[in-house]
Amino acid sequence: MSASGAGRRDVPSLEGVGQARLLQLARALGRALTGDDVAAAVFEHALVHLGAYTVGLWRVEEGGRIRFAGGTGTDGPGAAREVGAIESDSNLPAALALRSGELVSFGSAAERNRRWPSLERIGTSAGAVVVVPLTARGVRFGVLHIGWAEEEEDFKPDQDLMWALGELCGTALDRAQLYERERNARQILEFLNQGTQLMISAQDPDEIVRSLVQLAVPRLAPWCAVYVAEDGRLVRVAIEISADPALAGELRDAPAVAVDADVPLAQAYRTGTTLVMARLPSEAVLASYSGRQAERILSLATAGWSALVVPIRAEGEVIGVMSLLSPDWADGLPAEISYAAEGLAARAGVALRSAMRYRRQLDNVRLLTAALLPDGVPEIAGLTMAARYVPASGDVCGDWYEVETLPDGRVLVGIGDASGHGVEAAATMARVRHAARGLAVAGLEPAAIMVNLSRLLAGDVGDSIATAAYGIIDPDTGASVWSSAGHPPPVVVSADGSIALMDLSPGPPLGAAGAHQQATLALPPGSMLVLFTDGLFERRGEDLDVGIDRLVGVIRDQRDKGVDAVADAVVAGGGTADDACVLVIVR
Repeated sequence: MSASGAGRRDVPSLEGVGQARLLQLARALGRALTGDDVAAAVFEHALVHLGAYTVGLWRVEEGGRIRFAGGTGTDGPGAAREVGAIESDSNLPAALALRSGELVSFGSAAERNRRWPSLERIGTSAGAVVVVPLTARGVRFGVLHIGWAEEEEDFKPDQDLMWALGELCGTALDRAQLYERERNARQILEFLNQGTQLMISAQDPDEIVRSLVQLAVPRLAPWCAVYVAEDGRLVRVAIEISADPALAGELRDAPAVAVDADVPLAQAYRTGTTLVMARLPSEAVLASYSGRQAERILSLATAGWSALVVPIRAEGEVIGVMSLLSPDWADGLPAEISYAAEGLAARAGVALRSAMRYRRQLDNVRLLTAALLPDGVPEIAGLTMAARYVPASGDVCGDWYEVETLPDGRVLVGIGDASGHGVEAAATMARVRHAARGLAVAGLEPAAIMVNLSRLLAGDVGDSIATAAYGIIDPDTGASVWSSAGHPPPVVVSADGSIALMDLSPGPPLGAAGAHQQATLALPPGSMLVLFTDGLFERRGEDLDVGIDRLVGVIRDQRDKGVDAVADAVVAGGGTADDACVLVIVR
């Protein structure tokens, strides 16, 4: 094309493309899965042969604006980003073509600037341009923009060719959009499923909110923060900033936001509605953060931040908010981002409420367990002791130890293991332990204590069962009396260093029928007793005798290092895959 009418070359025509090339184009478009794929196919198989140097595809999005959907060539994509979204009721070429259903063309930049002065600020090296409406399934939904480098006076492209290209591109772009929507929907479902798995696998509220923001950044936005309502304030409990992790660390301890404040976070919390801000005013950032932090925040997005604030609900109650910031939403928040964010917040709400309940229950049980177990081993003349209590998970379990001075000066010692874990096992442990102390204070000997404890558990409606070993030691003489209910016998380290398991018949577990026997044992000065539960020697697939031999070996290696060293080594050697408890006594 020339800059004047003299010596003009023929305008592009259907014959200039050729049937064979159109067939190749149709095949290439059939493989296109994105707007860029469609643009590349029409450019390579048709337009480049006609001297075109750029091509762009624009489509109507939710809200009626026309947005760039893909392109290729010299400067089409770059110029499209400068233009931004186009209002469908404007008089710009794309909007005119879309509304009228007719081709819109111009032959030079001067003509473009004369007819559309607002485009003069957009740099371009294009000469002649044609804009073709795109139709699919009976609906106009976008335009095809084709540019040639040379200017052409009185430019009139071949309409048959343009409509043919528009029809092919419209069908291909519509199919690509359907594929993109399906792919996005699948990705969102996968994303939310991943969120569900993270939420249900965590019982700690702090871990849940950390997982929430780490999942959201950067997949939904480069900035995510979670706030939880506490005492009339929104407290920031987690934040991630992909471009500046150090800043995120500083902001974790930023002041809380009052729930009645006139800020988006508080508004979303009070109203329970999602808030979207196309541009977060820089004044709001400067007012909310210290000068240095505000400058760093603003520098991360020189064009400004867009914001999405989503309420976090649990059982219909708003318990916090999640905020997402991005520099990419000024022209509109993508629907898939909003859907994914609200879905993630909903999952977080359910998980947080469940975790909060669990934490309250756990705190209560911790207090109960602390009240039920000894604060530590007491100081008793003639005996040196150390104990360790190691739950497999959390802070509670059904294992216990006992050291209690009786009215006659003797000392009740014991160890036990209630079946199960957690609250139920702790409840069984508490009943057995306190009953045993009461029976011993009443003057019963170990075998009689076991008989009465077994009757206590046998009367339960549930399946409560426990094993235990109890002894009563005279610290002055070293005489002791013992009985076991299905529990491993203590390890005895004699004063001369020899080691053996106490000769103690295990008897039936507490709660099961059967007789309980009693044995005596003399403990000369220098003797050591190690009482333990099965979590310190049992390993899956291993014979119990092998585990007990290993435990005895640990005690042998540490016997001369004191009760604390023995207790620590026994716990370390057991691995504590199960609840575990150990009591070490030296006379």
